[in-house]
Amino acid sequence: MSAPLPTRPVAPAVPAEHMHLIRNLVILPVVLSAFECDKMYFENNHNSGVMSPYAAVAQRAINRIQDDIDRLTDTLRQQGIEVYAEKRNQNGINRVFNFQGSRNVYALRWGAFDAEIDLLTNYYLGNLAEDEK
Repeated sequence: MSAPLPTRPVAPAVPAEHMHLIRNLVILPVVLSAFECDKMYFENNHNSGVMSPYAAVAQRAINRIQDDIDRLTDTLRQQGIEVYAEKRNQNGINRVFNFQGSRNVYALRWGAFDAEIDLLTNYYLGNLAEDEK
């Protein structure tokens, strides 16, 4: 009779609502980057010394997104989830996180969240009013 094979401990399942928050924490920095690029473009292509209205709108969106990222990070931390810096590569975005002592990776492939980026961009611009149907 042979000896039983050693078993690895099973990682605890991350609740779906926490995974949704982690997903948002992966997608929001992409939206943030787009607004930051837009703001730089508006600032560099504006002749007067005052901030262009487009750069001001981009800055307001940047502030709102950053506040939401901070709020998400705090909420996850309160739930015992520590999320680390993102890593982008040619395939997509990865975020490593710890949940109940277990290390996990949340990965999104490029193109898999384009619709969410469009929706969030419109949300942060204030374009999701009821009258737009």
